[in-house]
Amino acid sequence: MKTIKKLNNNAVLVEDGQGKECIVTGRGVGFGSVRGQEIDQEKVEKVFSLVGSPEHGSDYLQDLLTTMPVDYLRIAQRILEIAASKIPAPLERNMLLPLADHIFGAVQRTEQGAAIADLFASEMQRFYPEEFALGKEALGIIAEATGVELPQGEAGFIALHLITAQGGQDASELMRISKVVHAIEQRVIELLRLEVDAQSLTYQRFITHLRFFAQRLITDEALALTIENEHGSEMLDTIALRHPEVVSCVHSVSIQLMAEFGYTIDDAEMLYLSLHLARLVSTQQRDGGEQ
Repeated sequence: MKTIKKLNNNAVLVEDGQGKECIVTGRGVGFGSVRGQEIDQEKVEKVFSLVGSPEHGSDYLQDLLTTMPVDYLRIAQRILEIAASKIPAPLERNMLLPLADHIFGAVQRTEQGAAIADLFASEMQRFYPEEFALGKEALGIIAEATGVELPQGEAGFIALHLITAQGGQDASELMRISKVVHAIEQRVIELLRLEVDAQSLTYQRFITHLRFFAQRLITDEALALTIENEHGSEMLDTIALRHPEVVSCVHSVSIQLMAEFGYTIDDAEMLYLSLHLARLVSTQQRDGGEQ
């Protein structure tokens, strides 16, 4: 491993034998280190591989790691390792630095009495319960390592990083999905006067379907379904006959999504939403309101 830049006496940005950037830490590993020099392997205690997108290149690393204590890399790596053991989807390795940077900033803000308000923790908890639980667990890890207890709302931000680390969605997209799901949910509850148990399996399944629905709207992905056939039309007719209030509600949701977000729902998505909403209503009616 050759030195790219000494960060401090105990941390060095290096290039490994495959030309990839890493951070090595260890007592005195950076002492006397100069660019191009081989690292004393006996002093290396930890290696952090930095595989990521272009914005996480050398300039970003050097700027961040000359201001952020290396301990935050260890905290972030521990959180990601725990998450990797509990989340089936593989986590992208390039999330180490963004997560460490966020935790460092959150600790600083909390110490200065300027913690960010709880903006969407409740949505994260309901829409992504597994990641939110890991976010809460992460708060304990951070408190143990730094002595600073972050506000509970930070669990939502950490959950957002973990969701992003699973790939396929960025933070802004996840925020839009959450807003759309929340808007639909509130409209449905209002129009159908539902009394829901947010922790019930039936309702959680409905929310999961709403997430997929919202994701398709936002990413402009077509649903692999067509109702331009007799069977599809019969399904809609059956729902309209048994649950006319559901069809009316879905039409209202369609109008709202266009007015608030500019999204258009096609016939296939109308059927998709109607099917899952009808199932929710049927279950509530069958169970007398208890799901």
